[in-house]
Amino acid sequence: MAPEIEPTNRVSVSKVNHEVLMEETRRIPVVADIVGQFRNIGGSPMAEQFKNELTIAGQLGRGSLGNGTSNPHMDMLLGTDEKICDLMHKLIMVLDPKSKDKAGELSSYRDMRFDGTLPEQERQLAQSTTLYIGNLAYCTSEEQVWELFHRAGDVRRVIMGLDRFHKKPCGFCFVEYYTREDAENALRYISGTRLDDRLIRCDWDAGFKEGRQYGRGKHGGQVRDEYRQNFDAGRGGWNKTIQKRNDQFTQRRHQNLTSAVARSIGCFNKSSIT
Repeated sequence: MAPEIEPTNRVSVSKVNHEVLMEETRRIPVVADIVGQFRNIGGSPMAEQFKNELTIAGQLGRGSLGNGTSNPHMDMLLGTDEKICDLMHKLIMVLDPKSKDKAGELSSYRDMRFDGTLPEQERQLAQSTTLYIGNLAYCTSEEQVWELFHRAGDVRRVIMGLDRFHKKPCGFCFVEYYTREDAENALRYISGTRLDDRLIRCDWDAGFKEGRQYGRGKHGGQVRDEYRQNFDAGRGGWNKTIQKRNDQFTQRRHQNLTSAVARSIGCFNKSSIT
């Protein structure tokens, strides 16, 4: 199935709240003027600086920026009341979705088998260009992963996770980019999208090392699949423990049924002789 891109991690503002905010903006001329300037410079190098100054103004308020800023439109905020500054801070969230962008931030997960100290792991994660991709279907191929993640930037390589014993895909992989920026774009826009009808998860990885492509579960796959209680057709059905128990039950049932049939045949033969 073709990969489906669904941008994620963007600010979601309801239409009603957006209209209310815009109406409030129009009633305050100084804010309306600044908003107009923000729209005009959106996407330019100046926009980032302007956004930062708006944020500072929204946090400090009442002319706390001192004698002036690098943008004349920001100077219009100096001396205004706190309500306007708070409104400007809200407008930043509406006009610039990346204000709440967390693609560059690290999650709370840490690989407990990392070969090094925690500070070293933190430093490598902060500079990494490698992503861990989870919740893949076992049937997802390296080519599909490459095609999807290549849309966010130039992919250096894809390393598929393999069952430690059978050397077959087991539901995860590593994607390494050439630049941190491209990796952030992948985390921003691809994490949470569907691939082979599954919502995939992306997270920062400290960097691939040989051996990490193999599953760590006792049956050779991922540890998470050892404890999964639900039936997942895309990841081999039941987990190995449940599957083994089901197989044993089926085998015992078959043996009992075979024995019962054999006894029935034996009794039938004896009655026929007599």
